[in-house]
Amino acid sequence: MPAPVLMSPLAWRLIAVGGVALAGAVMRASRAPSSVVRDDMLDETPDGVSVRRESVDRAEQATALGRWRRTIRLGTRGPGVEIDLSGMGRGRVRPVRRGGT
Repeated sequence: MPAPVLMSPLAWRLIAVGGVALAGAVMRASRAPSSVVRDDMLDETPDGVSVRRESVDRAEQATALGRWRRTIRLGTRGPGVEIDLSGMGRGRVRPVRRGGT
């Protein structure tokens, strides 16, 4: 019967942190390149939420744009971080004939 491996709690913590760092490095390396056009469109999105509805080929379509920007600082003049969440979405409802598409 093999002897159990004795490791200190610090060694287990280093293994866990190293695993998370390795997983992050793999995800960062395998990430697809970002689209410059898409990033520019999201940068030009106005603050707040806007929804546009239209009818296209007997289908009701709604397009939504939204952006939320905040700056969080440590103290009044301390270091901070800017959070910018923006996104686009589309929903479409089309009538379907009976017996097929």
